[in-house]
Amino acid sequence: MSSADLELLDGAIPLVRGDQPWQWFVMFWDDPSETDASDLSGATVTAEIRWPGGAAPVAVEATDPGRGQFALSLTAAETAPLPLGRLSKLYLAVDTDTEAVVPVNVLEGLFA
Repeated sequence: MSSADLELLDGAIPLVRGDQPWQWFVMFWDDPSETDASDLSGATVTAEIRWPGGAAPVAVEATDPGRGQFALSLTAAETAPLPLGRLSKLYLAVDTDTEAVVPVNVLEGLFA
């Protein structure tokens, strides 16, 4: 699997900080037309949101690794220190050799 296989979005992932837990679902594909899901049974998937001067680990739950499906999440408290705007990026890795980077658009929450 190459980093080209890990294309997630054309735009930034939305995240509202401080209001509620954040969750994002990802699916990995073996082909560009997204018809053949990756079998990631036994693979280690890790995620982290990084910004200039900081980082926050993201919880990863395998919802259906045989079909390449994973859920990423942060608690409301974990979203609070994220900088507003598009300063943050989600780094998503499968095992140790493949990494994708996706922009994150952090919006102000009601209680942040």
